[in-house]
Amino acid sequence: MTTAQIVTIGNELLQGRVLDQNTYFLSSRLTQMGIRVTRHSSCEDDESTIAQTLQTALSSSEIVIATGGLGPTPDDVTREAVAELYRTPLVFHPAQWKSICLYFKKTKREPSLMTKREAYFPEMGQPIVNRWGIALGFFVWHQNRLLVVLPGVPKETERLFDESVHKIIRKFFKKKASLHELTANIIGMDEAVIMRRLGSRFFVNPAFEFGSYPRRGSVLLRFRSLSASEITKIKKYLTAKLKDAIYAFRDEPFEKTVAEQLIKKKMTLAIAESCTGGMLSQRLTNAPGSSRFFRGSVVAYANEVKEQILNVKPRLLKQYGAVSKETAAAMARGARHRFAAKLGISITGIAGPSGGTHQKPVGLIWIGFSTRDRTFARAYRLAGNRDRIRFMATQKSLQMLFVYLSKTRR
Repeated sequence: MTTAQIVTIGNELLQGRVLDQNTYFLSSRLTQMGIRVTRHSSCEDDESTIAQTLQTALSSSEIVIATGGLGPTPDDVTREAVAELYRTPLVFHPAQWKSICLYFKKTKREPSLMTKREAYFPEMGQPIVNRWGIALGFFVWHQNRLLVVLPGVPKETERLFDESVHKIIRKFFKKKASLHELTANIIGMDEAVIMRRLGSRFFVNPAFEFGSYPRRGSVLLRFRSLSASEITKIKKYLTAKLKDAIYAFRDEPFEKTVAEQLIKKKMTLAIAESCTGGMLSQRLTNAPGSSRFFRGSVVAYANEVKEQILNVKPRLLKQYGAVSKETAAAMARGARHRFAAKLGISITGIAGPSGGTHQKPVGLIWIGFSTRDRTFARAYRLAGNRDRIRFMATQKSLQMLFVYLSKTRR
Protein backbone atom coordinates (compact mmCIF):
# COMPACT_ATOMS: atom_id res chain seq x y z
CA MET A 1 0.00 0.00 0.00
CA THR A 2 1.26 3.48 -0.87
CA THR A 3 2.31 5.42 2.23
CA ALA A 4 2.16 9.13 2.97
CA GLN A 5 3.15 11.64 5.63
CA ILE A 6 1.77 15.09 6.36
CA VAL A 7 3.96 17.95 7.52
CA THR A 8 2.41 21.19 8.77
CA ILE A 9 4.69 24.20 9.03
CA GLY A 10 4.30 27.26 11.23
CA ASN A 11 5.22 28.64 14.65
CA GLU A 12 1.55 29.45 15.23
CA LEU A 13 0.71 25.72 15.12
CA LEU A 14 3.40 24.75 17.61
CA GLN A 15 2.42 27.57 19.96
CA GLY A 16 -1.24 26.55 19.95
CA ARG A 17 -2.44 29.83 18.46
CA VAL A 18 -3.97 28.20 15.37
CA LEU A 19 -5.86 24.92 15.10
CA ASP A 20 -4.35 22.46 12.61
CA GLN A 21 -7.26 21.71 10.27
CA ASN A 22 -5.12 20.64 7.32
CA THR A 23 -3.84 17.41 8.87
CA TYR A 24 -7.39 16.24 9.55
CA PHE A 25 -8.55 17.06 6.03
CA LEU A 26 -5.55 15.62 4.19
CA SER A 27 -5.52 12.41 6.26
CA SER A 28 -9.18 11.86 5.47
CA ARG A 29 -8.73 12.45 1.75
CA LEU A 30 -5.63 10.26 1.45
CA THR A 31 -7.31 7.44 3.36
CA GLN A 32 -10.28 7.63 0.98
CA MET A 33 -7.80 7.20 -1.88
CA GLY A 34 -6.50 3.98 -0.32
CA ILE A 35 -3.22 5.59 0.78
CA ARG A 36 -1.89 4.77 4.23
CA VAL A 37 -0.95 7.83 6.29
CA THR A 38 1.88 6.76 8.59
CA ARG A 39 2.86 9.97 10.35
CA HIS A 40 1.87 13.56 11.10
CA SER A 41 4.52 16.09 12.05
CA SER A 42 4.82 19.83 12.57
CA CYS A 43 7.86 22.08 12.52
CA GLU A 44 8.75 25.70 13.10
CA ASP A 45 9.34 28.39 10.49
CA ASP A 46 13.04 27.70 10.15
CA GLU A 47 14.62 26.92 6.79
CA SER A 48 17.01 24.19 7.91
CA THR A 49 14.43 22.61 10.24
CA ILE A 50 11.85 22.46 7.44
CA ALA A 51 14.38 20.93 5.01
CA GLN A 52 15.44 18.32 7.57
CA THR A 53 11.82 17.46 8.47
CA LEU A 54 10.87 17.00 4.81
CA GLN A 55 13.98 14.92 4.11
CA THR A 56 13.17 12.60 7.03
CA ALA A 57 9.58 12.21 5.86
CA LEU A 58 10.61 11.49 2.26
CA SER A 59 13.09 8.85 3.39
CA SER A 60 10.30 6.66 4.78
CA SER A 61 7.19 7.51 2.74
CA GLU A 62 6.39 7.70 -0.96
CA ILE A 63 4.22 10.81 -0.64
CA VAL A 64 4.75 13.84 1.59
CA ILE A 65 2.29 16.72 1.67
CA ALA A 66 3.47 19.88 3.42
CA THR A 67 1.35 22.94 4.17
CA GLY A 68 2.30 26.43 5.30
CA GLY A 69 5.18 28.85 4.97
CA LEU A 70 4.35 30.09 1.46
CA GLY A 71 3.28 33.61 2.41
CA PRO A 72 5.09 36.90 1.66
CA THR A 73 6.66 37.62 5.06
CA PRO A 74 10.29 36.89 6.06
CA ASP A 75 9.26 33.95 8.28
CA ASP A 76 7.64 32.17 5.29
CA VAL A 77 10.64 30.10 4.18
CA THR A 78 9.17 26.81 2.94
CA ARG A 79 10.04 27.62 -0.69
CA GLU A 80 13.65 28.26 0.25
CA ALA A 81 13.77 25.11 2.40
CA VAL A 82 12.59 22.92 -0.49
CA ALA A 83 15.08 24.59 -2.84
CA GLU A 84 17.81 23.83 -0.29
CA LEU A 85 16.64 20.23 0.05
CA TYR A 86 16.84 19.55 -3.70
CA ARG A 87 19.75 21.94 -4.34
CA THR A 88 17.77 23.80 -6.97
CA PRO A 89 17.13 27.55 -7.47
CA LEU A 90 13.78 29.31 -7.16
CA VAL A 91 12.19 30.45 -10.42
CA PHE A 92 9.53 33.02 -11.18
CA HIS A 93 6.04 32.01 -12.39
CA PRO A 94 4.66 34.88 -14.54
CA ALA A 95 1.07 33.56 -14.68
CA GLN A 96 0.82 33.44 -10.88
CA TRP A 97 2.27 36.95 -10.61
CA LYS A 98 -0.35 38.16 -13.07
CA SER A 99 -3.04 36.49 -10.97
CA ILE A 100 -1.66 38.20 -7.85
CA CYS A 101 -1.70 41.60 -9.55
CA LEU A 102 -5.31 41.10 -10.68
CA TYR A 103 -6.27 40.13 -7.13
CA PHE A 104 -4.81 43.35 -5.74
CA LYS A 105 -6.33 45.41 -8.55
CA LYS A 106 -9.82 44.22 -7.56
CA THR A 107 -9.24 45.58 -4.07
CA LYS A 108 -7.67 48.80 -5.47
CA ARG A 109 -4.26 48.06 -4.02
CA GLU A 110 -0.76 47.61 -5.38
CA PRO A 111 1.18 44.40 -4.63
CA SER A 112 4.48 44.96 -2.83
CA LEU A 113 7.81 43.50 -3.86
CA MET A 114 7.53 41.22 -0.84
CA THR A 115 4.29 39.81 -2.25
CA LYS A 116 6.17 38.86 -5.41
CA ARG A 117 7.83 36.06 -3.40
CA GLU A 118 4.55 34.16 -3.60
CA ALA A 119 5.00 33.69 -7.35
CA TYR A 120 8.26 31.72 -6.97
CA PHE A 121 8.76 27.96 -6.73
CA PRO A 122 11.74 25.53 -6.96
CA GLU A 123 12.97 25.06 -10.52
CA MET A 124 12.99 21.30 -10.07
CA GLY A 125 9.27 21.32 -9.28
CA GLN A 126 6.00 21.95 -11.07
CA PRO A 127 3.58 24.74 -10.09
CA ILE A 128 0.08 24.17 -8.72
CA VAL A 129 -1.84 27.31 -9.63
CA ASN A 130 -3.91 28.66 -6.77
CA ARG A 131 -7.21 30.22 -7.89
CA TRP A 132 -8.39 30.82 -4.30
CA GLY A 133 -5.41 32.75 -2.95
CA ILE A 134 -2.16 34.37 -3.99
CA ALA A 135 0.42 31.82 -2.78
CA LEU A 136 1.60 29.38 -5.44
CA GLY A 137 1.61 25.68 -4.57
CA PHE A 138 4.02 23.23 -6.21
CA PHE A 139 5.14 19.61 -6.31
CA VAL A 140 8.44 17.81 -6.85
CA TRP A 141 8.78 14.27 -8.23
CA HIS A 142 12.24 12.92 -7.50
CA GLN A 143 13.61 9.40 -7.03
CA ASN A 144 10.11 7.90 -6.97
CA ARG A 145 9.06 10.22 -4.16
CA LEU A 146 6.38 12.90 -4.42
CA LEU A 147 6.55 16.10 -2.38
CA VAL A 148 3.50 18.38 -2.55
CA VAL A 149 3.65 21.83 -0.94
CA LEU A 150 0.44 23.80 -0.39
CA PRO A 151 -0.53 27.09 1.28
CA GLY A 152 -1.41 26.82 4.96
CA VAL A 153 -4.84 28.45 4.66
CA PRO A 154 -7.27 25.51 5.15
CA LYS A 155 -9.75 26.62 2.48
CA GLU A 156 -6.97 26.88 -0.09
CA THR A 157 -5.45 23.53 0.91
CA GLU A 158 -8.81 21.80 0.60
CA ARG A 159 -9.69 23.26 -2.78
CA LEU A 160 -6.24 22.71 -4.25
CA PHE A 161 -6.26 19.08 -3.13
CA ASP A 162 -9.71 18.38 -4.55
CA GLU A 163 -9.02 20.18 -7.82
CA SER A 164 -5.39 19.25 -8.51
CA VAL A 165 -3.44 17.29 -5.92
CA HIS A 166 -5.44 14.05 -6.04
CA LYS A 167 -4.89 13.98 -9.83
CA ILE A 168 -1.16 14.53 -9.37
CA ILE A 169 -1.01 11.66 -6.88
CA ARG A 170 -2.88 9.34 -9.25
CA LYS A 171 -0.52 10.29 -12.08
CA PHE A 172 2.46 8.91 -10.19
CA PHE A 173 0.76 6.28 -8.05
CA LYS A 174 -1.79 4.24 -9.93
CA LYS A 175 -4.73 3.05 -7.87
CA LYS A 176 -4.00 -0.26 -6.24
CA ALA A 177 -6.46 -2.62 -4.60
CA SER A 178 -9.38 -0.77 -3.04
CA LEU A 179 -9.34 -0.32 0.70
CA HIS A 180 -12.60 -1.39 2.35
CA GLU A 181 -13.75 0.07 5.65
CA LEU A 182 -16.26 -0.82 8.33
CA THR A 183 -17.36 1.48 11.13
CA ALA A 184 -19.36 0.29 14.12
CA ASN A 185 -20.76 2.52 16.86
CA ILE A 186 -21.19 0.81 20.23
CA ILE A 187 -23.41 2.03 23.06
CA GLY A 188 -23.62 0.80 26.66
CA MET A 189 -20.21 -0.93 26.75
CA ASP A 190 -16.73 0.36 27.49
CA GLU A 191 -13.64 -0.76 25.58
CA ALA A 192 -12.70 -3.46 28.11
CA VAL A 193 -16.12 -5.13 27.85
CA ILE A 194 -16.07 -4.91 24.05
CA MET A 195 -12.62 -6.50 23.82
CA ARG A 196 -13.66 -9.27 26.19
CA ARG A 197 -16.80 -9.98 24.15
CA LEU A 198 -14.87 -10.13 20.88
CA GLY A 199 -12.01 -12.23 22.28
CA SER A 200 -8.26 -11.75 21.89
CA ARG A 201 -7.98 -14.21 18.98
CA PHE A 202 -10.22 -12.02 16.85
CA PHE A 203 -7.59 -9.29 16.70
CA VAL A 204 -4.69 -11.57 15.75
CA ASN A 205 -5.52 -11.31 12.08
CA PRO A 206 -3.18 -9.69 9.52
CA ALA A 207 -6.08 -9.39 7.05
CA PHE A 208 -7.38 -6.20 8.68
CA GLU A 209 -6.38 -3.10 10.61
CA PHE A 210 -8.34 -2.17 13.70
CA GLY A 211 -8.87 0.95 15.78
CA SER A 212 -10.96 1.62 18.89
CA TYR A 213 -11.95 5.20 19.71
CA PRO A 214 -13.77 5.90 22.99
CA ARG A 215 -16.15 8.83 22.91
CA ARG A 216 -18.39 10.40 25.49
CA GLY A 217 -21.01 7.73 26.06
CA SER A 218 -20.03 5.43 23.18
CA VAL A 219 -17.14 3.63 21.47
CA LEU A 220 -16.33 3.76 17.76
CA LEU A 221 -14.72 0.70 16.17
CA ARG A 222 -13.10 1.05 12.76
CA PHE A 223 -11.81 -1.77 10.54
CA ARG A 224 -9.88 -1.52 7.27
CA SER A 225 -9.03 -4.34 4.89
CA LEU A 226 -8.07 -4.93 1.27
CA SER A 227 -10.63 -7.77 1.21
CA ALA A 228 -14.34 -6.99 0.90
CA SER A 229 -15.19 -10.51 2.06
CA GLU A 230 -13.09 -9.97 5.20
CA ILE A 231 -15.13 -6.87 6.03
CA THR A 232 -18.34 -8.87 5.55
CA LYS A 233 -17.06 -11.55 7.95
CA ILE A 234 -16.13 -8.91 10.53
CA LYS A 235 -19.58 -7.34 10.34
CA LYS A 236 -21.28 -10.71 10.92
CA TYR A 237 -18.97 -11.46 13.85
CA LEU A 238 -19.59 -8.07 15.48
CA THR A 239 -23.34 -8.49 15.10
CA ALA A 240 -23.23 -11.92 16.73
CA LYS A 241 -21.01 -10.89 19.63
CA LEU A 242 -22.23 -7.36 20.39
CA LYS A 243 -25.87 -7.67 19.29
CA ASP A 244 -28.02 -4.68 20.31
CA ALA A 245 -25.01 -2.71 21.58
CA ILE A 246 -24.26 -1.74 17.96
CA TYR A 247 -26.46 1.22 17.18
CA ALA A 248 -25.10 1.93 13.69
CA PHE A 249 -22.60 0.64 11.16
CA ARG A 250 -21.66 4.21 10.28
CA ASP A 251 -20.22 7.19 12.07
CA GLU A 252 -23.16 9.27 13.28
CA PRO A 253 -24.50 10.65 16.57
CA PHE A 254 -26.56 8.24 18.66
CA GLU A 255 -29.53 10.63 18.73
CA LYS A 256 -29.69 10.58 14.91
CA THR A 257 -30.05 6.80 14.90
CA VAL A 258 -32.75 6.94 17.59
CA ALA A 259 -34.58 9.67 15.67
CA GLU A 260 -34.50 7.58 12.49
CA GLN A 261 -35.94 4.62 14.40
CA LEU A 262 -38.74 6.75 15.86
CA ILE A 263 -39.66 7.91 12.36
CA LYS A 264 -39.38 4.41 10.89
CA LYS A 265 -41.59 2.89 13.61
CA LYS A 266 -44.05 5.80 13.31
CA MET A 267 -43.73 6.65 16.98
CA THR A 268 -44.33 9.99 18.65
CA LEU A 269 -42.43 11.11 21.73
CA ALA A 270 -42.93 13.47 24.66
CA ILE A 271 -40.21 14.31 27.18
CA ALA A 272 -40.15 15.56 30.76
CA GLU A 273 -36.77 16.67 32.10
CA SER A 274 -35.57 17.98 35.40
CA CYS A 275 -31.81 17.88 36.09
CA THR A 276 -30.89 17.72 32.38
CA GLY A 277 -32.66 21.01 31.69
CA GLY A 278 -33.81 20.19 28.16
CA MET A 279 -30.60 18.51 26.97
CA LEU A 280 -32.37 15.34 25.81
CA SER A 281 -34.93 17.38 23.88
CA GLN A 282 -32.15 19.39 22.27
CA ARG A 283 -30.22 16.31 21.19
CA LEU A 284 -33.25 14.69 19.57
CA THR A 285 -34.47 17.85 17.85
CA ASN A 286 -30.98 18.33 16.37
CA ALA A 287 -31.76 15.32 14.19
CA PRO A 288 -33.28 15.99 10.74
CA GLY A 289 -36.99 15.22 10.53
CA SER A 290 -37.58 15.52 14.29
CA SER A 291 -40.95 17.21 13.68
CA ARG A 292 -42.23 13.83 12.49
CA PHE A 293 -41.91 12.26 15.96
CA PHE A 294 -41.29 14.98 18.55
CA ARG A 295 -44.51 16.18 20.18
CA GLY A 296 -43.12 18.42 22.91
CA SER A 297 -41.22 18.60 26.19
CA VAL A 298 -41.32 20.12 29.66
CA VAL A 299 -38.39 21.17 31.82
CA ALA A 300 -39.98 20.55 35.21
CA TYR A 301 -37.42 21.68 37.75
CA ALA A 302 -39.83 22.84 40.43
CA ASN A 303 -42.23 20.42 42.11
CA GLU A 304 -45.13 22.77 41.36
CA VAL A 305 -44.41 22.38 37.63
CA LYS A 306 -44.34 18.61 37.99
CA GLU A 307 -47.72 18.80 39.70
CA GLN A 308 -49.43 21.38 37.47
CA ILE A 309 -48.06 20.42 34.02
CA LEU A 310 -47.30 16.72 34.40
CA ASN A 311 -50.02 15.83 36.89
CA VAL A 312 -47.59 14.33 39.41
CA LYS A 313 -49.54 13.89 42.65
CA PRO A 314 -48.37 16.08 45.58
CA ARG A 315 -48.61 13.15 48.00
CA LEU A 316 -46.28 11.13 45.76
CA LEU A 317 -43.68 13.91 45.77
CA LYS A 318 -44.02 14.31 49.51
CA GLN A 319 -43.70 10.59 50.21
CA TYR A 320 -40.95 9.62 47.75
CA GLY A 321 -39.31 12.90 46.72
CA ALA A 322 -38.59 14.42 43.30
CA VAL A 323 -35.72 12.00 42.67
CA SER A 324 -37.45 8.65 42.89
CA LYS A 325 -38.79 5.74 40.89
CA GLU A 326 -42.38 6.83 41.51
CA THR A 327 -41.83 10.45 40.42
CA ALA A 328 -39.86 9.48 37.30
CA ALA A 329 -42.62 7.10 36.22
CA ALA A 330 -45.32 9.71 36.89
CA MET A 331 -43.39 12.34 34.92
CA ALA A 332 -43.06 10.05 31.90
CA ARG A 333 -46.74 9.16 32.02
CA GLY A 334 -47.71 12.80 32.49
CA ALA A 335 -45.63 13.94 29.51
CA ARG A 336 -47.13 11.24 27.30
CA HIS A 337 -50.66 12.29 28.25
CA ARG A 338 -49.97 16.03 28.13
CA PHE A 339 -48.66 15.89 24.56
CA ALA A 340 -50.79 12.98 23.31
CA ALA A 341 -47.70 10.96 22.36
CA LYS A 342 -47.23 7.23 21.98
CA LEU A 343 -44.10 7.28 24.14
CA GLY A 344 -43.11 9.34 27.16
CA ILE A 345 -39.68 9.52 28.76
CA SER A 346 -38.48 11.44 31.80
CA ILE A 347 -35.26 12.26 33.63
CA THR A 348 -34.95 13.31 37.26
CA GLY A 349 -31.84 13.15 39.40
CA ILE A 350 -29.03 14.85 41.28
CA ALA A 351 -26.37 16.15 38.89
CA GLY A 352 -24.32 17.87 41.61
CA PRO A 353 -21.97 19.12 42.68
CA SER A 354 -24.21 19.66 45.73
CA GLY A 355 -27.63 18.38 46.74
CA GLY A 356 -26.73 14.76 47.38
CA THR A 357 -27.46 12.77 50.54
CA HIS A 358 -26.44 9.35 51.82
CA GLN A 359 -29.69 7.85 50.52
CA LYS A 360 -29.67 9.88 47.30
CA PRO A 361 -26.07 10.72 46.35
CA VAL A 362 -24.85 12.96 43.55
CA GLY A 363 -25.05 10.98 40.32
CA LEU A 364 -28.31 9.19 41.14
CA ILE A 365 -30.57 9.44 38.09
CA TRP A 366 -34.04 7.99 37.59
CA ILE A 367 -35.32 7.59 34.04
CA GLY A 368 -39.02 6.96 33.50
CA PHE A 369 -40.52 5.37 30.41
CA SER A 370 -44.19 5.20 29.49
CA THR A 371 -46.14 3.49 26.72
CA ARG A 372 -49.84 2.79 26.38
CA ASP A 373 -49.29 -0.65 27.94
CA ARG A 374 -46.63 -0.05 30.56
CA THR A 375 -44.93 2.62 32.68
CA PHE A 376 -41.72 1.99 34.63
CA ALA A 377 -38.53 3.68 35.85
CA ARG A 378 -34.91 2.64 36.26
CA ALA A 379 -32.14 4.02 38.44
CA TYR A 380 -28.57 4.75 37.31
CA ARG A 381 -25.54 5.72 39.38
CA LEU A 382 -23.45 7.98 37.16
CA ALA A 383 -19.97 9.26 37.96
CA GLY A 384 -18.19 12.45 36.96
CA ASN A 385 -18.80 16.17 37.12
CA ARG A 386 -22.15 17.88 36.59
CA ASP A 387 -21.73 18.13 32.82
CA ARG A 388 -20.87 14.45 32.41
CA ILE A 389 -23.68 13.26 34.68
CA ARG A 390 -26.22 15.32 32.74
CA PHE A 391 -24.92 14.11 29.38
CA MET A 392 -24.81 10.47 30.44
CA ALA A 393 -28.38 10.76 31.76
CA THR A 394 -29.50 11.74 28.25
CA GLN A 395 -27.36 8.94 26.80
CA LYS A 396 -29.02 6.35 29.04
CA SER A 397 -32.42 7.74 28.05
CA LEU A 398 -31.59 7.40 24.36
CA GLN A 399 -30.36 3.88 25.00
CA MET A 400 -33.66 3.01 26.68
CA LEU A 401 -35.52 4.34 23.65
CA PHE A 402 -33.21 2.49 21.26
CA VAL A 403 -33.68 -0.87 22.98
CA TYR A 404 -37.46 -0.44 23.03
CA LEU A 405 -37.61 0.56 19.37
CA SER A 406 -35.31 -2.31 18.34
CA LYS A 407 -37.79 -4.78 19.80
CA THR A 408 -40.89 -3.06 18.44
CA ARG A 409 -42.38 -4.16 15.15
CA ARG A 410 -44.31 -1.45 13.39
